[in-house]
Amino acid sequence: MVRFMKAMALAMRWLYDNKEAAIEFLAKEMRLKAEHARKGWEFYTEQKIWNPNAEANVEGVRTVIQIMGERGLLKAPLPNPAKYLDHSYAEEALKELGKR
Repeated sequence: MVRFMKAMALAMRWLYDNKEAAIEFLAKEMRLKAEHARKGWEFYTEQKIWNPNAEANVEGVRTVIQIMGERGLLKAPLPNPAKYLDHSYAEEALKELGKR
């Protein structure tokens, strides 16, 4: 899992560090027009939707839990996001990579 998280962090860092190549890749792989890939890249990086260190977004998990509760997929009381998150693998991966 640590190796996987290292690969995720490196992939996210690549997306941030190589804007034009990332946009070209996204356009090709997702079959998007270049301008749509560019707008997507800009939105996702500005909003940190793609975390540069591939760390889990606790608020994002909280939102998913809330939506699942609203749809009746989870019963009240809704669980704390910490129940589903284990940051130890990402922390170890970032330690090995040298977190920036």
